[in-house]
Amino acid sequence: MAYTAGFSVSVGDPTKASDVTTLAANDDYLKAAVDGKAALSGSTNNTVATVTGANALIGEADLTFASNKLTVFGTTGTGTATAGVLNLSTRELTVVDADQLGRIEFQAPAETGSDAVLVAASIYAEADGTFSATVNATDLVLATAHDGAAAERVRITSQGEIGLAGANYGTDGQVLTSAGAGAAAAWEAIPPGTTLSGSTPHTVATVTGANALEGEANLTFDGSVLAVTGAVTMANAAGPTIVNEAATATNPTLIPNKGDDNTGFGWATTDSLTAITGGAERVRIDGAGTLCVGGGAPTRGGLFEIQGANVYQYLDASQHVGIQLDRGSTSYDSGLSFQTAATTNWRLAQMSADNLLQVWDDINEAAVMSFVQGGNVGVGTTSPDHHFESERTGGSADVFAGNFKDTAAAYQIQAHGTTGNVTGTQIASYMESSSPADGDFAGQYVALYKDAGGSKIVAGTLGWYMDDVTAGTIDTRMEFVTYNNNSRTAAFLTNAGVWTDASAAAGKEYFGTRQEVWPDGILASLKTLNVSKYKPANQPEDKPVTETHVSPTAEDFWDALQIGQDPRSEKLNKDGENTNSPVIAAKDLGGVALVAIQELLERVEALESA
Repeated sequence: MAYTAGFSVSVGDPTKASDVTTLAANDDYLKAAVDGKAALSGSTNNTVATVTGANALIGEADLTFASNKLTVFGTTGTGTATAGVLNLSTRELTVVDADQLGRIEFQAPAETGSDAVLVAASIYAEADGTFSATVNATDLVLATAHDGAAAERVRITSQGEIGLAGANYGTDGQVLTSAGAGAAAAWEAIPPGTTLSGSTPHTVATVTGANALEGEANLTFDGSVLAVTGAVTMANAAGPTIVNEAATATNPTLIPNKGDDNTGFGWATTDSLTAITGGAERVRIDGAGTLCVGGGAPTRGGLFEIQGANVYQYLDASQHVGIQLDRGSTSYDSGLSFQTAATTNWRLAQMSADNLLQVWDDINEAAVMSFVQGGNVGVGTTSPDHHFESERTGGSADVFAGNFKDTAAAYQIQAHGTTGNVTGTQIASYMESSSPADGDFAGQYVALYKDAGGSKIVAGTLGWYMDDVTAGTIDTRMEFVTYNNNSRTAAFLTNAGVWTDASAAAGKEYFGTRQEVWPDGILASLKTLNVSKYKPANQPEDKPVTETHVSPTAEDFWDALQIGQDPRSEKLNKDGENTNSPVIAAKDLGGVALVAIQELLERVEALESA
């Protein structure tokens, strides 16, 4: 099968006229005729068919032609073996100099006119000698047309030479230069160098005219030092300058603004540097590294010093920090101010008496804390009479928060008595009211915790309440409050010293009647319950017995009746320690006694009625 001009197809042996069938590309019988003459394998669109045998073709997957583009695909992978290759070869058996091995041409044959239809450009490989077993010298030539046939423009030889418009390779030392728009590039010699006047070593050359330099005698560089004889001045009108004259403590030679020549940096003595404004020394750094603000040499031998009529700050030679503010008279204040955006918020100040230092709230114009010589500290008062005293006039009651202790013990609040704790300590809660009413509390301790949302939740309270206020007498009670599933439960120690348990019906959930809980009675369990007299354990043997009690143990009481708290159950804290202590509640002993009495009464009544 062969393709002919005019998009027709010839099928069969072209040497036998009787075996050739020619069909136009749009002939309805094209497919049938081709199917009858040659077999075609492969069905991918745009692949180019190649002969694989007699009347056999195959569509090459790696060679496609579509949209006027011929594409050659390489294999997958890396390296040179995977590239798609377009191979232009000659069948000549004896290649000699000037033979072309392959050529790519660019042409517009559909144009009109003699020049327009000519080859407009080409790239070809040209032998540069007779090929042999040891010779394959080849040049690569680029040819373009301007107003006629394409002519050679650039040649890269087998030895890497670059030729222009033929064998024009230039001469040694020439460079390839542009001749401007509309002109071809050309080889040209480097123009002559510039002239240099002056022969003093290390002088820096400056331009003095066209292709002319001169070594500046006042500007030298020896490889490490740039030396200037004269001033160094920046071009900007307000730029810095270095003045070539002797520096003093008040005469600057390094000037940030050359228009202000009495402000800059100078030199006072050996190993010292001064900062100068308006021709006066303001800051000095001496050879020991001391920074002195105020002018003059440092006098205290430290690291930082501020000098003035009534104020200086210094670090002394032993590195201790010292700040001294001398107000001169009690008629003046002295202190440190703390500001935000030029607004003073706080001051640490000495504002009146010499024995008083205050933390001053400038916004509210009040002293919030005062320190008196001797050690007394006051919050809300400027004349504390105790080691720590807090006062508030008006508003809500005082609230104290934080750690108050004198040891490393794990207490948040600790009161420490006299030396050796001989006399003990006292913590007083003071109620300000001179006319308390029933239900008022004189003092209360509240324990809180924080829930997952950050809110404070009351866990329990201990307080002292006014119970009965009459003329000249006051009865009080102590109240203990705990919470059961967020429900408040309170117990009291009355003014008569009697402990009163919480026992409201709303706080109880009964197991049943006495008969339902103990269908066989309780007396049998009580009969075998070990009740004995005891004294506190772990006492010295020679100590007289001054305290005894009678009761069952918590373990025996639970085993016999399952009343109260299981003494063997575990209540673990966050450290895994069991915090359960075996106990018996007084109300449980009383309740068991009442149940036993009821049971005995029933037996007595049964005997009496028999």
